[in-house]
Amino acid sequence: MADIFLSYAKEDREPARRIAKVLESCGWSVFWDRKIAAGDNWREVVQSELDGAGAVVVLWSETSVESTWVLDEAERGRRRLVSVLIGKAALPIGFGSVQAIDLIGWEGGRNEGIEALTAAIAKTLQRPPRHAPRVPASRTQKRGIALAAGLVVALGAGALILPRLSQSPPWMNQEIILDSSLGMNDAFDGGMSKLNAATGELGKLFFPVEDNLALRAFGGPCDNEGASHLLVPFGTNRRDQIKSASSGVRPNGDATLLAAVNAALTDIQQLPHTRRIVVITGHADKCGYADPIRELKKRVASLPKTAGQKPVELEMRFIGLGVPAEDAPKIRQISDTVGGQSYFVKTVAELKDVLQYVLEFEPALAHVKNVWSIVDEVGKSMSGVAQNMNAGKVDDATGVLDTGQDQYASMRQSFDSLAGLQPSANFQRFYKLASENRVLQEQAFAAGRAWIRNGALPQDRKSSGYEASVKKWNDLVAQWNGIIGKYNANINEMNRLTQEIAKEARRTA
Repeated sequence: MADIFLSYAKEDREPARRIAKVLESCGWSVFWDRKIAAGDNWREVVQSELDGAGAVVVLWSETSVESTWVLDEAERGRRRLVSVLIGKAALPIGFGSVQAIDLIGWEGGRNEGIEALTAAIAKTLQRPPRHAPRVPASRTQKRGIALAAGLVVALGAGALILPRLSQSPPWMNQEIILDSSLGMNDAFDGGMSKLNAATGELGKLFFPVEDNLALRAFGGPCDNEGASHLLVPFGTNRRDQIKSASSGVRPNGDATLLAAVNAALTDIQQLPHTRRIVVITGHADKCGYADPIRELKKRVASLPKTAGQKPVELEMRFIGLGVPAEDAPKIRQISDTVGGQSYFVKTVAELKDVLQYVLEFEPALAHVKNVWSIVDEVGKSMSGVAQNMNAGKVDDATGVLDTGQDQYASMRQSFDSLAGLQPSANFQRFYKLASENRVLQEQAFAAGRAWIRNGALPQDRKSSGYEASVKKWNDLVAQWNGIIGKYNANINEMNRLTQEIAKEARRTA
């Protein structure tokens, strides 16, 4: 059986194909093509794939909401449903309460909806993707130089190929919570104990020296505030301390999971930027739920937010090791309360894969996204200068250029601080290219100033200075396009390296 059953109307085959390819690039198997082998019963095959899939992704459009087949498949897969809007359609009765992912009009290119879709499927399957999604280029990501009348070279509006990724922090604040209750003595994967499996794999992970890390353990009497212990306080270069402290943990007491989560929220409350809590547990909380859950909701709501700016982010991940069937829903409830994600593993191999994904892959990719966002924000101004100059809006071009230079100055310190965060050769190459583009941005600012000083092209083609003005204009545009050409070449290579970094982040250091 495939991991994912993709339900769609036959009229939506092309968007279904694009989405299926992206999901397959993540390492998941997808049943989406209704071409059934000769001799197979069509209905039986579809029903078998639908019932056996771990996630049912339904593509809602103006056509599919009227399809009896799609409605039946959505109803049958309701408990595993991931809804995706690909057209401006009202969801059918009974599905309106489901939060649908917006991919209306998507034909390729980086998109927050694709990231939301892969995250939702990972949560539904309780298994992260094996690879970062390979997203096809969109039409607007095609580079090109347009020719205007009078031999004037105009830079196309889509000249800069820049991903639209949300701003991420220049470093991680990450607290690991380790279950050290007596239940962690239970055998895991037919061999070692749950605790030894967790600490063994935890000790193999790579953590950048600049990341701000802490380790907390829990286990003890339910009415004892000391049932949760901060073993390693926050600080940089904590890898060896975390490895040593976790290997010295000895199982004791009940699973006081909620008390540990509440304590961790206090630990991270005043920290800036992204704050992550990663819980590794073999059991749900054994000390009651109603009051601690209410307390947890209050603590999450009280986390500080900066007025007028994007709130400080909180990310929580729960990793369950051989969790009893009756405990899994309780862990999911805690995860849902804090807007987190939960993963459940049954083997050492699965544990290794999830730990690498959560503690290596996600933070490393956040560093890469931060470089992209800094390069991107200033790069937008370069495109804006060209657009306004081609339209003869010299004053607007000046304003855009001034804003771009101000952004460049304000982001420089954050950009420089990223230099040593990820020591891999691919990241260093990625950062070097980004640095080269920072220099190219400075050159573009200078070229833009010269272009602006020259002014807009005269409108009277019969004037005595028209030919000289056109020559000067084209010389300035040629200089600008030369800079943009180098910039885009670096962007293409940075896109390739981003994929390589995503792959290597999943390997053991």
